[in-house]
Amino acid sequence: MAVRSRRFFPRHPFICICDPTKVDAFPTHPSEFPGDKQIHASNVFIVVLMDTAEDFKSKVTLGPADEAGPATPPVFDRVLDTPTRVVRVATSDDQALLVQSVPEQHTRIRIWGNRPEAPDEVIIGLG
Repeated sequence: MAVRSRRFFPRHPFICICDPTKVDAFPTHPSEFPGDKQIHASNVFIVVLMDTAEDFKSKVTLGPADEAGPATPPVFDRVLDTPTRVVRVATSDDQALLVQSVPEQHTRIRIWGNRPEAPDEVIIGLG
């Protein structure tokens, strides 16, 4: 697995992480997220609330946790169902940003942000 990054302009300030077969399971509007948590998750999807960067481009990075992630503890650490052995990161309007094959049907996902609230750069570590 390689570490890959992508800059994008989010229509809504969040990204969705799931197996491609579970796209219909994630919410599509910020009003669907209760409370003020930065990350909302179930066993089939993870939604990370983000802010747009000053240049109106947010950044997401995806790769093996030991390569992509910093030495600090992640803000999120949980197992995601990946029945097709693929992790897909997408915008709220279902634009695929990054897609990565994984070896198992249940994948450990770790997430770091460049700031505690409304990050505009997010790292997603696999495994």
